[in-house]
Amino acid sequence: MTGGEGILVSFPQKSREENFSLLIAARSSFSRLARRLKQKEWANFCEEANSSQKMARLNKFFQGNENKTLGLVKDSNNEYYATPEASINLLMDTHFPGSLSYMVKPHATAIRMEIEDQEVEFISPTRVRKAIWSFGDLKAAGPDKIKPIVLKHLGDKAVNKLVEFFKASSLLGYVPLQWRDSKPVFIPKPGKSEYSLANSFRPISLSSFIMKALEKVWATGRGNSNTKTPSVETSAQFVEDIVRTLLFLPWWNTLNQQ
Repeated sequence: MTGGEGILVSFPQKSREENFSLLIAARSSFSRLARRLKQKEWANFCEEANSSQKMARLNKFFQGNENKTLGLVKDSNNEYYATPEASINLLMDTHFPGSLSYMVKPHATAIRMEIEDQEVEFISPTRVRKAIWSFGDLKAAGPDKIKPIVLKHLGDKAVNKLVEFFKASSLLGYVPLQWRDSKPVFIPKPGKSEYSLANSFRPISLSSFIMKALEKVWATGRGNSNTKTPSVETSAQFVEDIVRTLLFLPWWNTLNQQ
């Protein structure tokens, strides 16, 4: 039928049974296609699992979704501690034996100094940027909540100010309290039969990426520009050496000049 208001087309009506049969056929076809695509993607993912990060994702998949969250832990008598504070104290004593809890008073002394010293001339904007760009964009931040992606977008003025901070810190032998602060996180160990024991978790410390950048600048610049960042096995000794150097560099220079 035609007219000034438009065209009306009439299609033959199909029975309800025919429509239902078409729906079932379309669903079956979609399921087969989705299954083939999933198999193909899974095969590609397994073939490309050639790094520790991708292998960790693969292992996490096989471990399933078992609840391994940290809650109250048990004491030596196999009884749960009554408070979260007591559980945290046990975890700290287990994984950080001999550590002491104390408050550090802020260093309020203000001094003026010349930072253009030969001892720290290796701390340059280029080296600082290189250290910052060696971190993954969205790595977990420390207590300052500053992720590497924020530092990567700093302008030249901000990076130059970081260079001044790093030089002053090195020459003074003083690391700001905010940089030293870290946040311990307890990660469940895979394959444990019970996650109410302190030894079923391993600790990691989330620290400031500004401090990590300073460590990398020292590792790659002090003495040998080709020095690589130390491995995980030597990281504790590496940090200890850097702190010792930062603490004793000013006094060592003074003694050498006498």
